[in-house]
Amino acid sequence: MNTFRVYKHPVRGFQAVKAGWSWPALCFGILWMLLWMLLKRLWGKAIIWFAAGNVIHVIFHLPSSEDYVFETIYLFSTLTATCVLWIAPASLGDEGQMKKLSKQGYELTREVQSETFEAAIRQYKTS
Repeated sequence: MNTFRVYKHPVRGFQAVKAGWSWPALCFGILWMLLWMLLKRLWGKAIIWFAAGNVIHVIFHLPSSEDYVFETIYLFSTLTATCVLWIAPASLGDEGQMKKLSKQGYELTREVQSETFEAAIRQYKTS
């Protein structure tokens, strides 16, 4: 069972958003999260994620130096930034979508335990 937050809009109806950890984001990393953001129409976040991923990619492929201390610090910081870009979406879950719904006029009605998005909305409607 997953926890879903059910949102209600006076005109558009209901939306359910899964709360918590996103396993697909962790398993498939930066590209999965970028695709998810585009599918959810979170354009600003998608642009930021894409740009950050490309900056890290460019930095990671800079020519190497003969200074091993610099190389070690450089490698550690680049790998750390990559891990943050990979793990942050998984830990944030669907916070971006929740904020977007709130801005569009949806109100959080309550959290329900369910298997799917549709079942969460059905469960809310019947209770």
